[in-house]
Amino acid sequence: MAASASAEYAVQHLIDPEICIRCNTCEATCPVKAITHDSRNYVVDFKVCNLCNACIAPCPTGAIDHWRQVAKATPFTLQDQLSWDSLPAQSELVVATNAEVPSEVRELTEIATAGQGGAVAPPWSASHPYVNLYSIARPAIATVTGNFRLTGERASADIRHVVLDMDGTIYRGEHLFDATLPFLARLRRLGLGYTFFSGALEAWLVDSLKRTKYDEDLDPIFAKGQIISGAAIS
Repeated sequence: MAASASAEYAVQHLIDPEICIRCNTCEATCPVKAITHDSRNYVVDFKVCNLCNACIAPCPTGAIDHWRQVAKATPFTLQDQLSWDSLPAQSELVVATNAEVPSEVRELTEIATAGQGGAVAPPWSASHPYVNLYSIARPAIATVTGNFRLTGERASADIRHVVLDMDGTIYRGEHLFDATLPFLARLRRLGLGYTFFSGALEAWLVDSLKRTKYDEDLDPIFAKGQIISGAAIS
């Protein structure tokens, strides 16, 4: 029953008219010509779009990255979308009431959320995508005020190791951030291990760090390619 009910729905790709700047990037990028526009809005044809996501990354504002679950028989039409001033809210979907969560899923969920005292609601910022909030000209500024326990007192584990992204986190381009080396030194003083993670190969990471004049230990480098092969430098 649940399978047949879920089969009646589909994900529809939509463009947020409030964020869209009408730059035509999405329409020019779409390989199947699913995106068109009039003098008011840019719209996505539900029957043509194959959800390839080719238009997502080029969009400068994130307006293209919006989705709604809709009934396959009654998706939003092009005329609907052309008339919008804002995206409609997600409508309530009718699902089977006898569908039960498998016991294995419940068990894994309980284990995964034990450290935070159970399942929690997502933050308000997760309800809507926000892009370009910060830049080099307008950076985010954080102030370290002390050390805090990040897991519950009765949790089965506590933080002992942190994973750090590379470009944009510890350096930008060929320049280390001023706080990078003091931050890594503080982690070592606190007895916390750290690992650099990136989607690039480790040889590229080593070269990038050398260009930034980074002369610390290179052992913590852990690249995506090594994850795939099951090996790590450290």
